[in-house]
Amino acid sequence: MFYLFGKHFGLRGRDEHRQLRYGDIVVLQDSDGAEYIEFHERQTKTRDGTGHDKRQFSPKIYATTENPVRNPVNLYNEYVKHRPAEFCTPESPFYLQPLLP
Repeated sequence: MFYLFGKHFGLRGRDEHRQLRYGDIVVLQDSDGAEYIEFHERQTKTRDGTGHDKRQFSPKIYATTENPVRNPVNLYNEYVKHRPAEFCTPESPFYLQPLLP
């Protein structure tokens, strides 16, 4: 997820990834029925939501049908399935630290 979001959503550096919240990412469908992941950006160091630095659209990652194992929407859904229920609120951090035995 770290690589996909960095590449497709333009997240730069660990701080933007650290500020990412579970509610910032949603899975939607377009009018043709194609699934995609959409990123709802918060204010960052370089994009504060004012002036010319505001994005004209929300970045999206569309599902791919060629290889279901590498489909980004499937990867995201699998990641979400493993999240504890108490961390599925919109303000929960997106990345969680694994528990070590």
